Amino acid sequence: MRYFFVANTLHKRHEKALLRCVAWLRERGHEVEIAYTQYPGHAQELASKAALSGWECLVGAGGDGTLHEVLNGIMGTNALLALYPMGTGNVFAREMRLPVFWHSIAMMLHEAHTLTLDVGKAGDRYFLLMLSAGFDAYAIRTLSRMEGDYRQRGLRTIFGKFAYVVGGLQALGRYAFPLIDVEIDGKKTQASFVLVSNIQRYGRYFKITPKASPVDGMLDVFLYTEVGRWNLLRLVWQVLSSLWKPYGGETLFYKQSGIRCTTLALKSKEEVFSQLDGELFRPLPLEISVYPRAIRMILPRGIHKKYQSW
Repeated sequence: MRYFFVANTLHKRHEKALLRCVAWLRERGHEVEIAYTQYPGHAQELASKAALSGWECLVGAGGDGTLHEVLNGIMGTNALLALYPMGTGNVFAREMRLPVFWHSIAMMLHEAHTLTLDVGKAGDRYFLLMLSAGFDAYAIRTLSRMEGDYRQRGLRTIFGKFAYVVGGLQALGRYAFPLIDVEIDGKKTQASFVLVSNIQRYGRYFKITPKASPVDGMLDVFLYTEVGRWNLLRLVWQVLSSLWKPYGGETLFYKQSGIRCTTLALKSKEEVFSQLDGELFRPLPLEISVYPRAIRMILPRGIHKKYQSW
């Protein structure tokens, strides 16, 4: 197998283990190359060039943002997708039960068991995890502005997942709670927060769409219809409190009925931002759809059993 690693420079503290993984694969006859990102969007460029050059598998070495860029770089090609998790949130890695240690990751790549996953699309961007619009995107925007152009010295690099607490608290006092117009299968409604998910986890330690699956050809939609700062504060507290439960898999909103669809549209009379796979995206309006079984990905053998019944 020919593996091309696209490694996020922001996570170089994991470089020693990453290079051990690369060396282990080479010792077993695999052709392996590694390239480091230099700026936002570089991972997509590197992945696209490598896929078009004939590399069989593109491995995103980083977090959910790196995986997102590599996915967008190889869509429409025959390349396989894989992930070497070393980011801040690693939501997708947890969802797919990826191993933590380099040797186990190397074994997973060596065995190369693949699963074909659904891919969502919002505007001109593809996603594996989720898109949301509302407060969380505004909080990410606030955090990004606090970090400025120097993410390598930013709050997420220093404080990891707890940087989002800072961004959320800063955003809470400023957010105006604009309503979002949602159209699903011709039916219209409104919400103050919308989550469109391809997986069960929203954050690393909790779930909002516990019935979502990346192999069922559908998107799961959660609509939060409450408005006002106190209602949002209650929601934010539920979300942030889960950060202190490192071994939890808490499901929020058990009584909330989920909506499943293949396409939907979001718009708002006021400016509402969105986030895509944990990174700030763009303001509404957005057209969102799903591409069933659109990408083949190398995943642990055990994850295949999880989705056999879907």
